[in-house]
Amino acid sequence: MAFYMVHEVPNAEAFLMEIVSLLKPKGKLLVVEPRLHVSATAFEKTTEVAEKAGLSPVSEQKISFSRGKLFQLGRS
Repeated sequence: MAFYMVHEVPNAEAFLMEIVSLLKPKGKLLVVEPRLHVSATAFEKTTEVAEKAGLSPVSEQKISFSRGKLFQLGRS
């Protein structure tokens, strides 16, 4: 789980690539960012970077005051 922190790392792409290298096949990652601090556009960019790193979106997650998405390594 990456909760309220991806926007804080200097290089989100490098961070997500490292997470991908640590996940087992079909492993999952939940990314949650604060709605008031991370815009929809910025969260979509994070989603694109996650997909580029090899994660497939599984579902949107409804978490109060947040934007969240569940990803899975590889194709779901």
